[in-house]
Amino acid sequence: SRVMAVSGLAAVALVAPLYALAAFEPTAHLIADERVAELSASQVAFQALVRIPLGTALFEEFAFRGVLFGVLSRRGDLFGAVASSVSFGLWHIRPTLEVIDANAPDAQASLVGFLVLSAVVVTGVVGLGLCWLRTKGGGILAPTVLHAGVNSLSLVASAIAHTRLA
Repeated sequence: SRVMAVSGLAAVALVAPLYALAAFEPTAHLIADERVAELSASQVAFQALVRIPLGTALFEEFAFRGVLFGVLSRRGDLFGAVASSVSFGLWHIRPTLEVIDANAPDAQASLVGFLVLSAVVVTGVVGLGLCWLRTKGGGILAPTVLHAGVNSLSLVASAIAHTRLA
């Protein structure tokens, strides 16, 4: 469908700047996530093609844009979108702490707090966009395509960045 195509194209457009950063040694360190530094090409492929789309994106879209939005939108789509998106933002506290621990383990508490708060706000706003996409696409498939595309393509960009730094 058109919404699916737009979701896929949006994922590519959103992640394209990461590939520009990954392509050059002076900027590659900006996206070279240490959690992928030691992954082989086949492990990166598995993560990008199986684990992220099915284990992360599909699960989160089912939970947040499927069940939670569906239940909460009984009080109105806006209420459902805001409440499920706030929950989605809060859900990303632990992953954000893991990224910080892997990439900046000596970060000061104030920086960690700022980064966590930023991640909650950004993922909350992204959640609103994914809710909008769900309402336009009639289900969770289009948001899942966008979510999986952004996450998987970001992982690959990080792996490419590590090859520039090696």
